[in-house]
Amino acid sequence: MIPAFVPAVVAPEPAPASEAPAPPSPPKRRGRQRRAAAIEIEVAGARVTIESGVSPATITAVLSALKAGL
Repeated sequence: MIPAFVPAVVAPEPAPASEAPAPPSPPKRRGRQRRAAAIEIEVAGARVTIESGVSPATITAVLSALKAGL
């Protein structure tokens, strides 16, 4: 069964920086849990981030909904 609602976040792309790049951030602390790998898919200008563990049916439903909005 395909869920009726899937949380999604659409974030605007930042404008290209016209100045020198920011200095590197300090090293991360150890002991934090790392997030699982994710992939990003861009469809019709919308970027969808898919986290680990998402079912193929949910991915299909979200991408179909985006394509239907074209």
